[in-house]
Amino acid sequence: MTEYIYVLLNPAHMQHVKIGRTARSPEERARELSTTGVPMPFVVAYEALVSDGPSAEALIHERLSGEGHRLNPSREFFDVPLKRAIAVVDEVCRSFPAITEPSPGSDDEGGLPLPGEVALLGWEYMVGSESVLQDYVMARGCFERAIALGGDGAAYMNLADLHLWGLGTRKNPGEAIRLLKEGGEKGWLECYWALWLMFSGRALHTYSGADIPENSQDTAHPQNADVAFGWLLDAYKQIGGEIPADQLIEYLEWSRSLIGPDSQAQFYGRYSKQMLASWVLRCQRILERLKQGRAEGIGRAAVLGDDGRTISLKPLMVLNEMLPKWGIPVEPHLREVLGTCDAEDLQYAFSSLPDERAKAWIYTFSRYLPFSQIPTRDAFASAPPEAVSSAAPAAKKPGWLKRVTTGLFGN
Repeated sequence: MTEYIYVLLNPAHMQHVKIGRTARSPEERARELSTTGVPMPFVVAYEALVSDGPSAEALIHERLSGEGHRLNPSREFFDVPLKRAIAVVDEVCRSFPAITEPSPGSDDEGGLPLPGEVALLGWEYMVGSESVLQDYVMARGCFERAIALGGDGAAYMNLADLHLWGLGTRKNPGEAIRLLKEGGEKGWLECYWALWLMFSGRALHTYSGADIPENSQDTAHPQNADVAFGWLLDAYKQIGGEIPADQLIEYLEWSRSLIGPDSQAQFYGRYSKQMLASWVLRCQRILERLKQGRAEGIGRAAVLGDDGRTISLKPLMVLNEMLPKWGIPVEPHLREVLGTCDAEDLQYAFSSLPDERAKAWIYTFSRYLPFSQIPTRDAFASAPPEAVSSAAPAAKKPGWLKRVTTGLFGN
């Protein structure tokens, strides 16, 4: 008899699952069981269409009973982790394949929902939408289901949020940390970043209608923040990638924010010097690629980066703007970046900008070219005044700031 085998989860009893069969849709069966006597509605955690429902169900029940998970021989409830329940049910169901098209929201090997789609449904419950009421308990059930189905970075992060702020569950920062660490270890790098955000004193998210501050110091722990950032860097190294520029900049900003007259910041932000060097190296690679494009006679717009898009000089512009704000000498870093360039390379690099803006930036950076390559001032007679001011040296900093800066960045 062709039937559905289902695994139902009730958010009110997360440690128990119900495993049964039905000739109708599992969603309909879940609604049927969600009577007034049940505190929360059931959620379908797994479904699969099988050729022999009674035999598949009996075999599943027998296996889980043999493992000591069945609560009552006459009931279909089992005290078993959802992940283990799904693994057993899925294995048995594959032995009773039904000849049918895969249902929407399933992979092509059976009735297993895709973790990302389940996590997306959880997000809808988390923030509410035009068709879904905001419900943190339902959101929690969806995220736990997505993780049990194989994991999804968003599921780990959002479930961590619920535990961190006590939304739909008891407030438990320790569980939030555990989830983010587990997600990162399973390859979801955004989980390590979220862990760093938490320890650096930043909220993971802000939700409309929820009384959560945009930035919170509740979980700030500089030493742990550095540990989490180190994990993130190691994870990028393992996949042969590099940390995104926005994350790199935010880490540097955080490092600078720790500095004060009586600060012990030199014990934290220990990756600051490494990250600044990484940023300088990134700018060098951009200019080297543009220099190569010019040498090969390729149009500026045709020189593409690793992401397949036209190379942007924004990292170089940001470096020029941020160093003075941090009290770090601009000249040695920009001379390092521009060490192999000449004036023609700069003109080529900025040729994608409107004429006046291009002249302004060329003038700004030409000051840091190798001395033999610096063009005459006449070449920039029409450069706007702001070009000169943007390249002006930073104001002299107090002695204590200079000492701490030296500790962080080695300048």
